[in-house]
Amino acid sequence: MEEKTLDSLTILSLRREDGGTNLPFTAFDLFDGIYDLFGSIRYLTLTDIDLKRSGPYPLWEADEEYPDWKNERVHFKACTAGVIDAYSTHSPGVDQELVFEHCNFYGLEYALPRTPHLTLKNLNAKSLEIAIQEGDAIKMAFEDCPELTDKVILALLKEDPEDLLLKQPNLTDLRIHGCPRVSVKALKKVVSGRQKHHLATKEMWRDIYRSDEDCHAPPLTSLILSGKNRKSVSNAMRGWFEANLEEFLEC
Repeated sequence: MEEKTLDSLTILSLRREDGGTNLPFTAFDLFDGIYDLFGSIRYLTLTDIDLKRSGPYPLWEADEEYPDWKNERVHFKACTAGVIDAYSTHSPGVDQELVFEHCNFYGLEYALPRTPHLTLKNLNAKSLEIAIQEGDAIKMAFEDCPELTDKVILALLKEDPEDLLLKQPNLTDLRIHGCPRVSVKALKKVVSGRQKHHLATKEMWRDIYRSDEDCHAPPLTSLILSGKNRKSVSNAMRGWFEANLEEFLEC
């Protein structure tokens, strides 16, 4: 059967009892069904999905080939950890944009899907901490997260003891929207600290490998503040950001 391509697909409100005669319905069943029907979905939205990762005997085998399945953006809204974990296992690529809204990452410390473009919306503090510690994004956005505090955002300056890289080591673009508990002072620390770490790592890289090639620890180059966050930037602080970033926007 020829695989179909969709521009968008939204799936709403699934529970374990929704599998007909094949119970319990699991997150693996969900993604197996999607793969069977569609070869490509540009925008996939999963809303209010409460499923466990798998039953006693998962359908997916570790040596099974990944399907040639592509998407540009996946939006998880009010989905349980089992759904996110199953997607992380099934997803053949890491080049899509992932949006997590009203999700809880507890139990996903080592199972979050990797993505270069990550958006976190209305997550609790623990989930935000897990996302910062475990992800590997290039572009990262926090939207309407009242529990995003200075303490949480400053985790972007923590080093991994094994490789001395910072959390989110490839991060270059940061966007903050409607997160009133994050101060401009803390954001300045993040920009400054990652810039200093970049220079120190670059010097270490040159000393160890005798190479002038850039290391894998870029500085932040873009900061966008919107909503309530754009209202607290003084002229002096604005000047500092503009001098130390390639792009600083308030919108």
